[in-house]
Amino acid sequence: MYEEEIDLALKELELITSKSIIIGCPNGMQVQKAVYGNANEIHLSGPDEKFFKNRGFLTKVISRKGFGLKPHLTGVKILHE
Repeated sequence: MYEEEIDLALKELELITSKSIIIGCPNGMQVQKAVYGNANEIHLSGPDEKFFKNRGFLTKVISRKGFGLKPHLTGVKILHE
């Protein structure tokens, strides 16, 4: 997905949820091929923390140094309390 498609998906989520949106994804572009033959697992874009903050999300980057894992991002946008 490109930024415009991600924005559209986020707007659609806002229309169908009543309280909040929670997102989990790699922090920035991380190359990934199909997993177990599932082409839907291929990474086509790499939104980062700034991308989600600019759209009103509270974010936290999670990194486990020493385990070879790349940083992941969790974002929350509260729509209505």
